[in-house]
Amino acid sequence: MQREWIALPDGHDFGMQAYRVAPAGDTAAPTVIVLHEIFGVNAAMRDVADRLASEGFEVLIPDLFWRVEPRISLGYVEPDRARAGELMRGYDTDLGLADIGRLVTWLKQRSGEHHRVAAIGFCIGGKLATLLGARGEIDGGVSFYGVQLSDYVDEIAKAKSRLLLHFGGQDAQIPVTLVERIEAASRPNPRVDVRLYPEAKHGFFNPSRTDRHHAEAASEADTRTLVMLREVLGLPAAN
Repeated sequence: MQREWIALPDGHDFGMQAYRVAPAGDTAAPTVIVLHEIFGVNAAMRDVADRLASEGFEVLIPDLFWRVEPRISLGYVEPDRARAGELMRGYDTDLGLADIGRLVTWLKQRSGEHHRVAAIGFCIGGKLATLLGARGEIDGGVSFYGVQLSDYVDEIAKAKSRLLLHFGGQDAQIPVTLVERIEAASRPNPRVDVRLYPEAKHGFFNPSRTDRHHAEAASEADTRTLVMLREVLGLPAAN
């Protein structure tokens, strides 16, 4: 397995890097962009990248907070938690989406216009993955407990690419009423799949967060995610 930080296209105003994990010697694999939580490109996100790369995908984790503190990696307790909150409050969604758009453009230039790209995001990254998929800028988006989606329900309902949205029923940051609104509005659109795990909390997919991890929900979500990614990226199931 190849693991490295790579520099993205040079530009006087663009210095974002990405952590790349890929099967050794495979330059043609479809790409999954992992959009990290408010805790940066930390060990949990790198574990997600390893997991996806082991399934045959090229994986890139763009450094979303590069303008503030490049390659930041935070834990889940204080004072890191407070720092993560600051980063989230100061994050410019439109600017972040533009950054990821430049990454997608670079991937197409590198590997050809037909190169397939999907995104999987967590928390604030889940919001970004949702919007990228809804706007058709990637082939598919997977969101785990995407936050701040209340203003985008209509846009999600009209999604141009496949979306798989995972939510926890015990998530203190995302009201179940909002999940129900998204599901109801999106029901006529076969591209959108909304999944609610009734006993799961925010962060339920992350095994390092022992106070929030829900093994059964995480396993179900993982299976659905891999099936969806393989479908939209054209990668056959592993033997």
